[in-house]
Amino acid sequence: MKIKTSGLQGIQLDYAVAKSMGEIDNQVRIGISPFVPACVYDEYSNHMFSNRSGRHFSPSTIWEQGGPIIDSEELSLNLSPVDGWESWQWTKEGKIVFSQCGPTALIAAMRCYVASKLGDIVEIPKELSK
Repeated sequence: MKIKTSGLQGIQLDYAVAKSMGEIDNQVRIGISPFVPACVYDEYSNHMFSNRSGRHFSPSTIWEQGGPIIDSEELSLNLSPVDGWESWQWTKEGKIVFSQCGPTALIAAMRCYVASKLGDIVEIPKELSK
């Protein structure tokens, strides 16, 4: 199913971030972990996507996971009086290339990251639409 990057949240956004990082390819069958709620895992291998500390992968809610992406991609964050938070990615010439909003700084930044890698519309497995 296709969804606008600006509408991604929760497990859908975390999935899209993992896909943007190259952690997920078309061979992975996505499911929702029966052991860790709102966690993406590969049903074939029972591999749960996690960070190095073993915590489930949720860069849209865990600063230790989303923060390094913000740093490495040089994303900017700012409070928005209307949309909560805004995140941008700039060119070296100072032009905004990608911009996304969200209710939290991490959600805005991860949406911006996904937009920069996958575009404004992302393919999400139907299993994550529930």
